[in-house]
Amino acid sequence: IEDFKPVAFHVPVVTFRHSNGDYAATWQAPEGAPGLDAEGRLIDAARADAIAAAVRGKSGTVRSAESTDGQEGPPLPFSLSKLQAAASAKHGLSAQETLAAAQALYETHKLTSYPRTDCQYLPESQREAAREVLAAVASVNPAMRDLIKNADLALVAAAWNDKKITAHHGIIPTTHGGVSLMTLTNTEQQVYDLIIRAYLVQFYPAHTFTKTVIVTEAGGHAWEAKGRVVKTVGWRAVMQPDADKDREAEPTLPAMRSGDSVTVTDARVDHRTTKPPARYTDGTLIAAMSSVHKLVTDPKIKARLKETSGLGTEATRANILETLVKREFIERKGKQVISTPRGRALAAALPPVLTDPGVTGLWEDALSEVAAGARTLAEFEERQKAFMVKRIEEAKAGPRLQMPAVSTASGGQGGQSAARPGRPGRPAGGQKKRRFPRRA
Repeated sequence: IEDFKPVAFHVPVVTFRHSNGDYAATWQAPEGAPGLDAEGRLIDAARADAIAAAVRGKSGTVRSAESTDGQEGPPLPFSLSKLQAAASAKHGLSAQETLAAAQALYETHKLTSYPRTDCQYLPESQREAAREVLAAVASVNPAMRDLIKNADLALVAAAWNDKKITAHHGIIPTTHGGVSLMTLTNTEQQVYDLIIRAYLVQFYPAHTFTKTVIVTEAGGHAWEAKGRVVKTVGWRAVMQPDADKDREAEPTLPAMRSGDSVTVTDARVDHRTTKPPARYTDGTLIAAMSSVHKLVTDPKIKARLKETSGLGTEATRANILETLVKREFIERKGKQVISTPRGRALAAALPPVLTDPGVTGLWEDALSEVAAGARTLAEFEERQKAFMVKRIEEAKAGPRLQMPAVSTASGGQGGQSAARPGRPGRPAGGQKKRRFPRRA
């Protein structure tokens, strides 16, 4: 991201007038057109100006007008990682803050179910308790009563599926009421609201819409416009901000048919630049850890990691991030999570076998063999021991790792132990050492 070099590109845009209304369309580059880069972007500013000039004051013809109906079912209830991602995106909460709030809602307030779950589905038998659950929600948060009143308890969403239940089900509200919303902290209220809405949408119909793509010919060029018309708001009435974003991204287009005539009322060039990839937030980093298979190229290891929980577990990922922050290997700047010079030095000094997430996949395979009786636990531990001995000998033989000094402001045991050259991984605070890692 820091080495990113922005690329300027140019987008010719035309406003057409149809008898049913105006609409904007962007230039569609034909294959092999001059002035394009490898990504198909028009980087020749003079060419962009010439294209816009060629269409000014001209008339055009609608070459195609295609509309397709679509629908979206309600999103599934939350697993912990999905809840952490949502809380980070909407409220800027860290993974640890979200976990703490969800744990308090479960243990202290009894308002939600077990939070440390990797499952997003619900037992079919719990549908019978839906009316009681929503009544409890209404008593705790009266502001939700109108949304609850409009819920259709006869609807059966895809979330209700016994075959996809693991050790725990998705996080949902409980039948426990009689709690004042004002007794919850602000963070707990935010997390509770997310959990309520994710449950409530299971009793709302699908969000339906019509997508339209218009291709217009004018000035010797093709121009494309995309639109979206909502037919039924459905479950998005519970998640209204998301629906608003969709409408902003794809405007409503006037009704038209192929062969209709249009005139050009405006032609311009939008000058844009490419942007670097977004930095991680707590939410997106948690998501990357849980779907780390996407970052692995080996097909066998990729498939294995896809079956497992990825790096860490639902219960440990937030603590992993906090440990990295305490040891000053990463830092938070607003919502962003950024690696520090200390973290980069450590990652650069470690052998690839210790930083490659694919190693987790191999260990998961070995543990599965233990579970299936194809390998003994003692054999697995011996392999782990040999693995560690080899890594230690390599470290001793290699150059001494010089870590950037830890900030005196941290004052944490994690930072102090990590600051000792050549010993960045010692557990902090007198934690018990595991004989071998369950998850890499």
